[in-house]
Amino acid sequence: MLVLDASGSMDNPMSESDTTKRIDALKNAAYSFIDRIALQNEEIYVSPFAKPFTSH
Repeated sequence: MLVLDASGSMDNPMSESDTTKRIDALKNAAYSFIDRIALQNEEIYVSPFAKPFTSH
């Protein structure tokens, strides 16, 4: 199960020196994680924080 923070604070930059939005970094990390799990033929469930549960 992968639970992702989709709250408003995720629109903020990573830091003062890294202007990448937190949500963009989260998406990249999640895609990488999902790709690795898919190679193992494992099931994965993804749910955004504070949103209804979704299975894929």
